[in-house]
Order: sequence, then C-alpha cells, then structure tokens
Amino acid sequence: YPLTIRLEVYGSDTEVVSFAVCDDPAYFYAMADKIAKRMGVTLGSGNHPEAQKLLKVKQAKGNGYAMSTKDELQTMIEVARETGVVLDPVYSGKAYYELVKEIKDNP
Repeated sequence: YPLTIRLEVYGSDTEVVSFAVCDDPAYFYAMADKIAKRMGVTLGSGNHPEAQKLLKVKQAKGNGYAMSTKDELQTMIEVARETGVVLDPVYSGKAYYELVKEIKDNP
C-alpha cells in the first residue's frame, strides 16, 4: 500500500490492483488509510482521494482458507510445470489465480 499512496502523492494515474486472500476488501482499505497516516497523508481529505479510489482490492479467498477449487489447483500446477515456481494453495496460489482472471477479464 505504500506504493499506491506514493503513486497518488506524486501524481501517477497508475491503477493498482491487489488480491485479498485472508480478509475482505474493507479491511485492506482501512489498512491503506492507516499506512497513509503513518506516511503523513490523510486519504479522503484535501486533494487526496479515498483508499477505494487509489486501489482496487479484489476478493481472492475463493472457497475459504486452504480450500482450493479445481481451476485454482490446475493453475498452480501449470505455473509449477512451466516456471518451476511453486505457489501455495492458501495464499499465493489464490492471488495468482485471481490475477490471471483479472487480466483475462479486463485486458
């Protein structure tokens, strides 16, 4: 989130997307607000937009903690075979699966 806040402060219009695998988007927007305050920036005041306008937090929990779908597992297997990178089915695998979906759905 510090990167997102810095992009805003320095005038970039780059869209930042994150994938929430352990909590809901509201939690992460609140966390962005806390981090911004520690950086001396109050989101939602002055010329700084709210956290929800700075970044898009996508829900990526899937079926729940350590409960992967067949599609999620298949994506993790493909990544491992093609790159040698092993993604865990609890966090990184779910986030990667949703990233791929986001790219396909919103090129």
